Amino acid sequence: DRIKTLRRLNPQKSYGADVISRIMHVNGNPDHRLGYDIRKVLAEEIEEILENPGISDKNESDQRIFIEEIAVSGNTTMIYLLMDYDPQSLAVSPFETRENHMIEGRVDQLFCDCKRLKSAIDGQTKISILPWISAYVGGDIVSGMYGTSLHDLKGNVLFVDIGTNGEIVFKTGNKVYAAATAAGPAFEGGNITCGMGNVKGAIAEIDYNGTTFDYETINGEPPVGICGSAIIDVVSILHREGLVEDSGFMKEEVPIAGDIKIYPKDIRQIQLAKAAVMAGMQVLVKEAGMTMEDVDALYIAGGFGKHLSIPNGAAIGLIPKELVDKTEVVGNTSLSGAIRYMLEAKGKADIDAIKDECSYI
Repeated sequence: DRIKTLRRLNPQKSYGADVISRIMHVNGNPDHRLGYDIRKVLAEEIEEILENPGISDKNESDQRIFIEEIAVSGNTTMIYLLMDYDPQSLAVSPFETRENHMIEGRVDQLFCDCKRLKSAIDGQTKISILPWISAYVGGDIVSGMYGTSLHDLKGNVLFVDIGTNGEIVFKTGNKVYAAATAAGPAFEGGNITCGMGNVKGAIAEIDYNGTTFDYETINGEPPVGICGSAIIDVVSILHREGLVEDSGFMKEEVPIAGDIKIYPKDIRQIQLAKAAVMAGMQVLVKEAGMTMEDVDALYIAGGFGKHLSIPNGAAIGLIPKELVDKTEVVGNTSLSGAIRYMLEAKGKADIDAIKDECSYI
């Protein structure tokens, strides 16, 4: 009946802005803390949720709340690091992974180094980690497909989770094609001079009134940086106003708000990212023997997409122009799929079927 969500920046970002950098950090470093750091943050978030006064209908005298189940979905590297698996094979051709089945176990086995959870779990509290398709099409995409019922949809549907890995699925008839593109961290604020993730104070939407930029920040806080969706807005605006050439060349930085500016090198980062995502969509549609005109719908997932302007995305070549009127932003489907998995008895069978019917390109 009640769902509470929390979000935190990934503490692993201090070891690198992308998964390859983090894998390289692990290489030959037995004392790395990437697994510990993510388990610690998850434990802290769970504790914060349990402290929410509306989380339980129990009498106030009974303060102990038990967790029945935890479901986890994430990209393949994130799951490897969470589980303390050696991720080296993910970064080297042929990019092999462990057997990609649902991982099921007890919470106390995974979070043994997180004392905060001990009062809320017992030996029966189970954890389910959703399976991946390949090294770079992870459980977040399997969960997203399940959360949106993609496997039940009619017609030709593109599903794109835009993040550091641009993970893309194309469903047509009873066939499902999947691919990943190296979009890089630009859409999550990485490698952008004043960029940041989708956190309080991040500028999430930008417009231009002919003289100055108008903007909205997350939670209405004073602006402290600019996140991916607003970067799309400003690149589109600067191109429209002639400050960015068709080639992507921009002569000098442009102030947005206070010390927050867009720099010429930021434009290049966005070019690389949006070209990777567009190429991935084109490859999958071509693999199916179709063109963009044959696509009936485009779903854009991920935290980045929440504030995304579809017209601005199309203006810079992130979204195919043929699909502007067929595009829907569907939010954090990795999370919604994990929630649905816990609520539906047939979740495991459906997720296994989704995973098994994907052809990885």
